[in-house]
Amino acid sequence: MEQHDMSLIKDTTILFDSIDNLDSLLEGMLTLFLNLLHADSGSIQLINNGHTFTKIHRQFPDKIRQFFKHADGTLISEISLETQKIISIQNFTEQRDIQGCPILNVTALMCIPLFYKDVLLGFIHLATVDGSPVFSTIDTDALDQLIAISSSSLRHALLLSE
Repeated sequence: MEQHDMSLIKDTTILFDSIDNLDSLLEGMLTLFLNLLHADSGSIQLINNGHTFTKIHRQFPDKIRQFFKHADGTLISEISLETQKIISIQNFTEQRDIQGCPILNVTALMCIPLFYKDVLLGFIHLATVDGSPVFSTIDTDALDQLIAISSSSLRHALLLSE
């Protein structure tokens, strides 16, 4: 097994070990996705009573995240919710129909919806800044599995925190 695969297994084990502490779980999830996709900044938003709020971030607070919209004003997360798919915008500076943030030089942007049994729990937002215009590649099946594990862990952590 490659070193990268062993690291991924170790990181997912950390998620399971953090289920009883929501903040630790979210910190581990964000670190895992940032490292895996070689992103510079990101945030995790949770849904509570139909409202979305940022629970944790690394150099990507709401005041920055809210700049990223389609030309018609639709947030990237709203598009992800509507399609129930990952929105990945590579070569961000070449996109003419998406607005960016004037104080952050984003070169790639990703929004990952976190669903558990058709219930939206939240989103992971990732960005590369002043760097590569693309995220590192990962096998689609592996990414889907990691999202499923993260969503399941998040659901259980939310239940334990109630």
